[in-house]
Amino acid sequence: LVAEAGGTVVRTDPTSLVALFGAPVSFGDDVERAARTLSRLVAASPTVRAGLDAQRVIVREGRADWSEAELEAALAGAPIGAIVATAAAAHQLAGRFDLTGAGAAFQVGPARRAPVPVERFFRQRELAAALDAIEDGLRARRPTVVELHGAAGAGKSQLRDALVAELGHRRQLDWLSAEASPMAESAPLATLRDAHPEWFAAAMATAGDRTAILAAARAWLVRRAAANPTVLVIDNWQWADEMTRAVIASLADTDGVAVAVLALVRTEAGRVTPIERRAVVVELAPLARAEAARLVAAHCPDATASAITSVVDRAEGNPLFLEELARALAAGGSATTSLPASVESALAARLDHLPRDVARLARLAGLVGHRFGRDEVAVIYAEPTALSEALFALQDAAVIGPAGGEAGRDRYAFTPAVFAEVARARLVDADRIPLQRQLAAWYQGRAQRGGPLDTVAMLAAAHHHLGAGDAAAAAEAYRLVGVRNLELFAYREARDALTRAVELAAGADAELLDRACEATLAGSVG
Repeated sequence: LVAEAGGTVVRTDPTSLVALFGAPVSFGDDVERAARTLSRLVAASPTVRAGLDAQRVIVREGRADWSEAELEAALAGAPIGAIVATAAAAHQLAGRFDLTGAGAAFQVGPARRAPVPVERFFRQRELAAALDAIEDGLRARRPTVVELHGAAGAGKSQLRDALVAELGHRRQLDWLSAEASPMAESAPLATLRDAHPEWFAAAMATAGDRTAILAAARAWLVRRAAANPTVLVIDNWQWADEMTRAVIASLADTDGVAVAVLALVRTEAGRVTPIERRAVVVELAPLARAEAARLVAAHCPDATASAITSVVDRAEGNPLFLEELARALAAGGSATTSLPASVESALAARLDHLPRDVARLARLAGLVGHRFGRDEVAVIYAEPTALSEALFALQDAAVIGPAGGEAGRDRYAFTPAVFAEVARARLVDADRIPLQRQLAAWYQGRAQRGGPLDTVAMLAAAHHHLGAGDAAAAAEAYRLVGVRNLELFAYREARDALTRAVELAAGADAELLDRACEATLAGSVG
């Protein structure tokens, strides 16, 4: 059963069995596959008890190292026939399985009904085009960039998930995932750091100029891909920092490397221009009426033909809007009078139906961003003891999900990303401004907490200073980022940050102007 589900048995004795899912190769749904396998094992042997944990596993030379302390503690009081999960594992199972408990141990109940596999009903042409491009590159050991371009709600995330699942079934792959942030565009290698902290550390450890830093970053990825073909998935590629883009562009000149980059690009109407000039671009246009009708019928099988037609007319081919309208229709809405008028109003209606404290957490998390950490929302969530329960409730409502990646296990992402914007917009200024002051102070302290300046955290501080109306504090934060970027030979990022500091400063001093000119001149040459 373990092998069939993609797991690896690493230890057995007469009374126990230990298996790993996601090591040495992760498919993105490792905890869920482990939980389903345990359900089958316990059903076949009801006199046993089982547990699962989610943590980082170090694999070196065929040997895997991990800690069993948290799992042993969770299993200590578990009854026979039970499946228990640590808090880290439960975080990734919420919304997919029934969970009871709190704190360090949760009991795992039956799996919930799987969501409609919408990729079966639309985007087959786009799925095939992206798969072909990535497979061709991996077979030829030729670095390949595939960009998925589409408006908000066009189905980029669902197509990404379908691609990841299909590629994972076809071959053994090493996965890296990251999300670019508009707050971090002026932070060198911020997107790369989100993919893997060790990748960022390897680049920053180089005692050299910009060329040496880029070469070190490329070399780290090449070494990783030498062990297993590697796929890097980047959400919101349009916001990636310039140095990360330069690292990706440099791969085109590297032969014999099985690396693919799958980049999701949120576009405005009429703009489909590749960000990486040699990328294969797959455009996600509005769905045809027949595809749209099949999608609505899949989500709401009891809908009448006239109701489906009304939904298709209103959604104008936007898959997210189609799904939200179908959800409302299935809940008893009228196709002619009570359905939301826009995708934003549909998402807002879902927030309004959440319990008050859970809806408030969604608004606060939206203020942090599309992706957020538990530590970030804890800064502004008034009742930290209720935070875990509220986070689980948001996952149960399919508003957020585990962010995954290497950044830490208490990371979450809005699903879809536009949900964050809708939630944030529902904060009134009287509430929002003091919250942004708190966040600005927290990020600033984090940025200056020993060692070199953390430019990503300082840019977040600048963003929240601005949101709170403190232009002077934002200008100083941008100045610090610009100076640090100059030290890293990241001239374009330095120019952007220092130019912003000049714009916000009440009276820019000569030193700040000189720094901004230095960065502009160096960037134009570089």
